[in-house]
Amino acid sequence: MSDETRTFPIRPKQPLRWIATAVAVAAVVVLHALANRIQQVANATLPMVVPQFVGLLPYRFDVNVRSSLVLGWVGAGGIGLLINQSIKSFRFDAMLTHIIIVLVLIIVVDQFSAWVRRKLAA
Repeated sequence: MSDETRTFPIRPKQPLRWIATAVAVAAVVVLHALANRIQQVANATLPMVVPQFVGLLPYRFDVNVRSSLVLGWVGAGGIGLLINQSIKSFRFDAMLTHIIIVLVLIIVVDQFSAWVRRKLAA
């Protein structure tokens, strides 16, 4: 999970655009409803920004899983290193097991991401 927290800020412009859009809409709400700052954040900003962040997190997790595979392959550790060691020691049964684990994990993350996006769209 620490990899997730390090790579999340890679694309800071997109979340900042979401927040800027939400704040602009919230400013209109303040003008029309005379809401205070807490009401503005709770009723206008958060409902617009939270679904987008929740939809982005499974995608970032998926990217990190795939990155860990590549980084491990070149010797940085993780499941890619296990696959590489299995190949070098001719333990193809262990290699296949690790590859299946990676494929299942990627499929599960993709399906979870699709489910979250469907729930957010509904």
